Amino acid sequence: MAAGARPHTLGDMGRMLLTVLGAILAIWLLLAAIGWIFAMLKTFVIIGLIAVVVVAVVSLLAKAKRPRRG
Repeated sequence: MAAGARPHTLGDMGRMLLTVLGAILAIWLLLAAIGWIFAMLKTFVIIGLIAVVVVAVVSLLAKAKRPRRG
């Protein structure tokens, strides 16, 4: 080995490739998290709409079954 020569490592090119790979992974994770949040919100909205429909039906049935006085 020549004086001052370093053994072969990934070096600067490997560091750059790992940085690019890390950035791609971070962007993918961010987009996945945004998708998970929107899916959760959509689920909550659907459950809320179902609850509103159930409450409306039950209240209408309760009013219809009530005996009328008069």
